[in-house]
Amino acid sequence: TRKSSNLPAMAMEAGDSKPKAEGSAPPAAAPAAAAAAAPATEAAGGAAGAGKKRPAPNNGAGDAKRQRADFTVGDRGVFFTTVSPGGAGNAKRDLLRLLEAAMEDPKPEANTSEDGASAGARLETELKELKAKKPTLVSSGEVAKGTGFLKFAGDAEAFAPSKVVSKMLQTQLAEFQATRTAMSSRLLCRVLPIDHTCKPYIDDFRKLAQEVLPAHVGADAEPTVWALEFKTRNTNTLKKEAVLEVVDEIVPKGRHKVNINDPAKCILVEVNPLFCGLSVLEHWCKLKKYNLNALTTSEDPKKGAAAAKAAPAQPVAAPAEGEKAVEPKAEATSEGK
Repeated sequence: TRKSSNLPAMAMEAGDSKPKAEGSAPPAAAPAAAAAAAPATEAAGGAAGAGKKRPAPNNGAGDAKRQRADFTVGDRGVFFTTVSPGGAGNAKRDLLRLLEAAMEDPKPEANTSEDGASAGARLETELKELKAKKPTLVSSGEVAKGTGFLKFAGDAEAFAPSKVVSKMLQTQLAEFQATRTAMSSRLLCRVLPIDHTCKPYIDDFRKLAQEVLPAHVGADAEPTVWALEFKTRNTNTLKKEAVLEVVDEIVPKGRHKVNINDPAKCILVEVNPLFCGLSVLEHWCKLKKYNLNALTTSEDPKKGAAAAKAAPAQPVAAPAEGEKAVEPKAEATSEGK
């Protein structure tokens, strides 16, 4: 009887312990449910931000490109384009030869009073001096398809690219006018000197322009005629409108004139992923916009014939008294054709 009386109590205790075990399960399952909900939340957040563009890198990508091309902001040199997109390598070799020739100093006449035995020694000494003083021109690779940049380094840093290129082009023009056959390179097209460089962004350009341009087209500069030559390649970080606005802030109104066809000073702005180049060039029209190919190529004979045909016909003199007028048969035949 005592054992049977304890059975209900034992059943009660078993019943109480079972709900407690079941009730303790939810706290253990709560972290698992939260962990399962977290990926869903992240997925929802990722889907919401999928339509937003990633912010553009500050300047890291451009710095990496400059490092690979062995280019540092502030370097200067010569930017060139080619007639054929695949001819940048051969055009670079032609340009190296022309620039080195333009950088050579005129040598004094040799002293013929010395004996011939020392002539060989003098020649060898001069060759050694030339090799030691040979300007260093470093290629920065192909900036864009069919283009390139030669950086002035070492002894070449003493030369201003604009002066060297102007001298080179005028020499080529004089040779062509004298012989009509001077063809220094069949691949080189435009040879553009870059005297100053900065990063291709508007703030960097504004700072550089304020340092360079006032001496040429500023308030204290002599009145002149200027124009802007702007070109961008493979980048959109700098627009022509923004560049022109910066230049207009520097050029005082009424002091200098603008002539895009034949300026006395051309402000050249060359923009690409590596740099923004700035130069103030002279003889822009005379040197065919620094286009070596156009400078050393004869005019199209068809254009010359068209110009001659468009010229007004010369008046025919009236026949003398008693003479019979004779019509030019050759012209009548050509007109009939």
